[in-house]
Amino acid sequence: MTRRGRAGRLAAGAAALAVLGAAAWAVAARPGAATGDQDGGEVATATAAVARRDLRATEEVDGTLGYGDTRKVVNGRQGTITALPAEGAVVTRGQALYRVDAKPVPLLYGRLPAWRPLSVGVDDGPDVRQLERNLVALGHDPDRDITVDDHFTRATRAAVRRWQEAAGLEETGSFEQGDAVWQPGPVRVGTLDAAVGDPARPGSPVLEVTSTTRQVTIALDASRPVRRGPGRGRRRRPAGRRPGGGAGMSPEGAPALELRGVVKRYPGPPEVEVLAGVSLTVARGELLAIAGPSGSGKSTLLHVMGTLDRPTAGTVLVAGQEVGRLSDRALSAFRAGAVGFVFQQFFLMEGMTTLDNVATGLLYVGVPAAERRQRVAIARAVVARPAIVLADEPTGNLDAATGAGVLDLLEELHAEGSTIAVITHDPAIAGRLPRRIDLRDGRIERDLVVQGVGG
Repeated sequence: MTRRGRAGRLAAGAAALAVLGAAAWAVAARPGAATGDQDGGEVATATAAVARRDLRATEEVDGTLGYGDTRKVVNGRQGTITALPAEGAVVTRGQALYRVDAKPVPLLYGRLPAWRPLSVGVDDGPDVRQLERNLVALGHDPDRDITVDDHFTRATRAAVRRWQEAAGLEETGSFEQGDAVWQPGPVRVGTLDAAVGDPARPGSPVLEVTSTTRQVTIALDASRPVRRGPGRGRRRRPAGRRPGGGAGMSPEGAPALELRGVVKRYPGPPEVEVLAGVSLTVARGELLAIAGPSGSGKSTLLHVMGTLDRPTAGTVLVAGQEVGRLSDRALSAFRAGAVGFVFQQFFLMEGMTTLDNVATGLLYVGVPAAERRQRVAIARAVVARPAIVLADEPTGNLDAATGAGVLDLLEELHAEGSTIAVITHDPAIAGRLPRRIDLRDGRIERDLVVQGVGG
């Protein structure tokens, strides 16, 4: 390479540096662009509008609208089928589901199938409790002689006779296996497997039933990617529920309620610790009792579970949402859709109709409104399809017969999918439910699941 060529390139490079340096000096020297030590003392800044947008996903899927799983009704009597319901008919407790030899086979509520005759002297068992609960609910214990428990007494026999008389059956005082059909709650009649005039044999199928609650069934391909894009569309929830209520508000599979090491103290002097490290999980669809004597911490636990009060320490999750992270305003809106309350005092508004009292529970949720005071209170608690219903001494202001009816209603709602926790000091009520948590001195003393109870 010649010296002249190298010199030419060096000169060109120097010229380029000079231009860059001049440009840099020009920016630094521009008025208002100083680094802080120029006259004026402040750095001029520029602003730009930032639009906040949600990144959303849309997935279009096909679903089938129906009424859930189908269950076969099997006959338990010998004779001839003389009457059947129409497909699509809804049958509730005490109504005839079909007839054999012109005698009704009614529907009764319970999860236990009939597996033995029931009469005075039979061994104690939850099937006796299930029968007594229905006899009381149907009004066949007018003198309130029955104690709903596992023991078949003379009072039970008298109630069975009244039921048999009302149904046009032979008044034996004994309950036979084929005397009724047991289902968890009201049913919708599906396909008929028999026809009027067919022989009725024990064990032969008669018809199919489903729940009365509509459900959407969707077959999802887990390997199919979700299309993502900004600014439009919503995630389509298979259950069709609103955000803030029921299944549509939480991560898939999250428990209805979860407490982790919850502590609640009230300042003194002296300081009082009411809850001392309570941890529990309530799965979706559970029905349970939280029991304990006065001063055990039940009311405080109710307030914390229902997000009416914040714990001193620990974590509360409702349908997967950690509520401690929410502001008071956001928590109020969340509570309106996620938690339903049934109180001993009803808390109904006397100047309002039944419909308006129920609709009041929807004010925060933002949806339009679609029997006795406590029943209205229960309707208001469940109308928004909350993740969990908390019932605080729901039978406390009621007589025994009416109280039994309210518990029956709660069990019907549970059979249709509601998650319900009943707070009570009554051991009889706690013993009726399939799960019982005993609270004492702010701690869980025992957590007991009873198989075969709560049907």
